[in-house]
This record gives sequence, C-alpha cells and structure tokens, in this order.
Amino acid sequence: MLVDLHTHSTFSDGRYTPSQLVKMAAEAGIGILGITDHDSVNGIEEALNAAAAVTGAPEIAKGVELCLIKLKKCAMPAKNACTGCLIK
Repeated sequence: MLVDLHTHSTFSDGRYTPSQLVKMAAEAGIGILGITDHDSVNGIEEALNAAAAVTGAPEIAKGVELCLIKLKKCAMPAKNACTGCLIK
C-alpha cells in the first residue's frame, strides 16, 4: 500500500486544496493520505468530505505540523495568514 503522511494544502503553504489532494491521491493509488498543514487543522474536514465522495479515495490521517519556536520572520507565504507559533 502506498502512503503519504506529509502533505500541505492551501490551508497553509500547499498548492492544492484538500479536495484536490484527495482526488490526486486516489488517482495515484495512495491508500493513506496525511493532511498535515502548518499550525492548522482547518483542511481536515474538507479532506474527509472529499474522501467520502471520491471513489477509491485514501483513508485520511489527521495531522498538523506545529511551529514550536518563535520565528523572527513568518515562514508562511504572504498569501496566507501566519497563525503564529505556540511558544513565544
């Protein structure tokens, strides 16, 4: 079984929406897809809904990539709002 446990969607610095990631994963034969945006779980619900609607969709592994140090400059692209870090 193919597995991808580290993807970013448009809810952080990814290029594709959670729905698009699910569709592409299904087309690639991926069995488990991790949605692991930076400091956000906001894309998981969309991914779960997409997986329920797409034939052959992967199981969604819920995750998040946490920032644990304060950065002098936000690492997020300008198009996205920086959510800040957990430790300041």
